[in-house]
Amino acid sequence: MAESLRPQNLSAMMEALAAFKQQVSAATMELTDAGRDCADNLGDDPAGAKANASLSQKVGKINEQVGEAARIAILLQEELEDIMTRSRAADDF
Repeated sequence: MAESLRPQNLSAMMEALAAFKQQVSAATMELTDAGRDCADNLGDDPAGAKANASLSQKVGKINEQVGEAARIAILLQEELEDIMTRSRAADDF
């Protein structure tokens, strides 16, 4: 894989994943806060509690995907480091 990827492209992909993670994380925090506020405002209303539980579950699934994006970014970083190591080794010849 290292032969087909340019370091600048890997860096751009890692930056895009970091921006994605930051934006989605901020949005899910807003959703979680809004769900908590809604549940607080509705008090003991079972429909509100059920809706907030559903929202929390869905936010959890979104956060799993954010974690997957972070994992991909780590793999890209490892690939970039491998390319740089190979490049230095080639320069040493």
